Amino acid sequence: MGTFELLVGLTGLILVVGAVVAYSRTADILHPLLFLGPLFFYATVIDPLAVKHLLGRFFVNQSDVIFVLVLNLLCITVLVAGALHESSAHRGRRNASLQEYERRQLRRVALVLAVVAGVAYTSGIVNQGGFVAAFSQAKGGGQSNSGYISEAMNLGLVGAVMATLSQYRRRWNGQTLAVLIIGVLPNLIQGTFGGRRGPLFLAVAASLLGWTVTRPRTPRLWVLGSALAVLLLSVAFVGSQRRHLYLGSEDAVVKWEDFIGIVQPDEVAAEGNNFIYATGFVLSTRYSGEFTWGRRLAVNLLVRPVPRQLWPTKYEDVGATWITNEYPGLGHLTVDDWVDGVGWIPLAGSSGLSISDLFGEFSWGVILAMYLIGRAFAWLRFRRSNLGGVWELLYLEALILSIYLATQSFSAFYHRFLILAVPTIIVWKMIMSRRSRSHIVPFGIEAARLAGR
Repeated sequence: MGTFELLVGLTGLILVVGAVVAYSRTADILHPLLFLGPLFFYATVIDPLAVKHLLGRFFVNQSDVIFVLVLNLLCITVLVAGALHESSAHRGRRNASLQEYERRQLRRVALVLAVVAGVAYTSGIVNQGGFVAAFSQAKGGGQSNSGYISEAMNLGLVGAVMATLSQYRRRWNGQTLAVLIIGVLPNLIQGTFGGRRGPLFLAVAASLLGWTVTRPRTPRLWVLGSALAVLLLSVAFVGSQRRHLYLGSEDAVVKWEDFIGIVQPDEVAAEGNNFIYATGFVLSTRYSGEFTWGRRLAVNLLVRPVPRQLWPTKYEDVGATWITNEYPGLGHLTVDDWVDGVGWIPLAGSSGLSISDLFGEFSWGVILAMYLIGRAFAWLRFRRSNLGGVWELLYLEALILSIYLATQSFSAFYHRFLILAVPTIIVWKMIMSRRSRSHIVPFGIEAARLAGR
């Protein structure tokens, strides 16, 4: 066994052990490591092994690849440690549950949000000339002049989670199921007809988690694990076929060799591989020394929300020209940075994972950042288990969006989380204004306590 296999194996072992320890401690099938674990296992174990035979084509020195594998190992270790953190804070809890009028209010607001999401998404498709025109190309979809309208489709996810929460421990009924379908439909259409992996995961994950929290009894771990495995395979299949499976395609035939190529890629497929891109980005950033030290995160948080109609030159004014770059995929780096660092430039639209993204922000500070991400999930879970209510919603939304941490970037995760979290908090406070607080007993944790675990 070489150094490459050893580092990848240790990374996978830590993820597996972390998931086992998390479940043995809590019996919580919604523990963050039962979601983050499989996603990062693919990104940091399966993906590197799949392209190992091609790495020499992209990276001259194997020591550079080893550097990135060590970085992955350290970051995964602290992520798992953070997610396993158990707070010693007071664990007292209130036993009040949602009242009937609150359940009705949740369903009504959920329907409004789902309809708003559908209208916003439909307007983008109309702007493209209709459904056929929008999806008659690879990675098709609608387009809007306003980023707020484009992102409004994700409000449907908030509506879907609220709708299922209104039936907490009562099973789905027809009304709840209808709102759920309306809420996830924009992302489902974008994921299937548009061949987008992220939206497809969001739609199915929201439905899966909704089913889980409405069950009167805890689903078995193997059921949830099997469902998650099927979901990941479906996402991988859609991503592998999107180049030729779209409306009007002259080559509309399923190519199983492209699907198999995910784990056995050829040189052409490897050019857009997440691990290869992430490795190239880390090495190019390291070589150039062009770390942004949190500036990209600040731009996403403070500048991006300002409408272009009010500040047309906002990105140019703050020096965030990487956002308006005509060649997406470079990140905050230039073509020269990539060529000097690894000798090539990535395919347009390529992405890595949160580790490489945060390395570009903070250099070795990425280790602390990944630990804090794990702690943040642990904190949300703690609040959910002790307070319930809005924390149940926020926690489920974080789990739904977790795919972006393993397949794109931290920025992609956290700005979408804010889009979901802000209206969730506002709506919850409005609904709960008739009483000071509400508590909903979390499903998996309640079952564990009843079982004496």
